[in-house]
Amino acid sequence: MKEKENIKKSPYLCGYVARDKNGLLHVFEVKPIRFEDYWWDIDYWSASIEHGDFPDLKWEDEPIYVRLLIVEE
Repeated sequence: MKEKENIKKSPYLCGYVARDKNGLLHVFEVKPIRFEDYWWDIDYWSASIEHGDFPDLKWEDEPIYVRLLIVEE
C-alpha cells in the first residue's frame, strides 16, 4: 500500500474531502462512494474535520482531492 506509506512519511495528508447530506465534512484516504445520505469508503481510513472548512463544498458535489499540511500544535 504505497498510499499509506506516503501518509506516514510526509508532513502532508493526501485524500478526498466530501460533505455528507447533514453538513458533516470528512477526509478520506481513498475516493469514497455516495451512499444514501453520506459518503462511504469501504474499509479505509477516514476522519471528520471542521464542518466550516471548505465552505463551497456541498453534498451534491463530488469529493475533491486535497493535500493537507499536518501541523503539530
